[in-house]
Amino acid sequence: MRQPFYAGKFYKDIPEQLMKQIKECFEGEHGPGSLPGKEHHSIKAIIVPHAGYQYSGQCAAWGYRALAESPLADVYVILAPSHQSMKSGIATTSYKSPFGPCLTDRELAEGIIKKGNIEENNDIHEYEHSLEVQIPFLQFSLREKIKHKITSAEEIAKKERKKKEDEKLLKILPVLVSEDINFQKVALDIEETLMEQNKKAIYIVSSDFTHHGPAFNYIPFNTDVQQKIHDFDRKAIKFIEEYNDVGFVNYVKEHHATICGAMPVCLLLNILKKGKVTLENYYTSAEITGDEKNSVSYASIVFW
Repeated sequence: MRQPFYAGKFYKDIPEQLMKQIKECFEGEHGPGSLPGKEHHSIKAIIVPHAGYQYSGQCAAWGYRALAESPLADVYVILAPSHQSMKSGIATTSYKSPFGPCLTDRELAEGIIKKGNIEENNDIHEYEHSLEVQIPFLQFSLREKIKHKITSAEEIAKKERKKKEDEKLLKILPVLVSEDINFQKVALDIEETLMEQNKKAIYIVSSDFTHHGPAFNYIPFNTDVQQKIHDFDRKAIKFIEEYNDVGFVNYVKEHHATICGAMPVCLLLNILKKGKVTLENYYTSAEITGDEKNSVSYASIVFW
């Protein structure tokens, strides 16, 4: 089982403190203002950021609120970029967070891998933060729907030692996405395998948007920087809202855009059929830190 390498770095590593931290993301000034309510809609996917929770957590909370208020899926397919490798790969090992285990759907993973267009690669997942930081948010958001409750560390340990046969556990499919795969073929493989196994999935794409400033070696704007970053990101998001994967990728490449989850976004757009898309929240880290010299943009996008 993959251990939570970034616990204590990107988010709190003690369950009670982590619970409090995520609640504050929902209830904060830049968050949706309240914890998720009752089911009242159905979604297909969300795009959410993956920075430290103190920076991007309030933005991510908007997407996770929509996810929590949607019916429980059989599996949550997490598409994330690899900051450590140029390779794509599905993890067959399960993930662990301070809240406890989050099981990988091995049957689904193996079914997709057998089709031959994306490989199993647990190694590239080991030190990747972009996927790991989604796990606690997902566990928190679904805590009222799954029997594996988030409680204290001691009670979690007891549950790990003794699992009831009828316990309904949260299942994920962890996928790191780079440019080395054929998006159309992998998208078809995922869709076909889900149908073959009669499973419903909700997709979570992990992506920050523009990284601007000398710290990121990306300074296309020198005046009215924050407004220009906003306008620049909004054009990229427009392609996403239109399900225009080709236009989106061309925009990213033409401007050398520092949208780190561009490839997972592209794969998602090849998987989903066109429908309603809403930008739920957007801000840059400058609004949190006050540092306009170096900033990262965060967006929460829902596919209904």
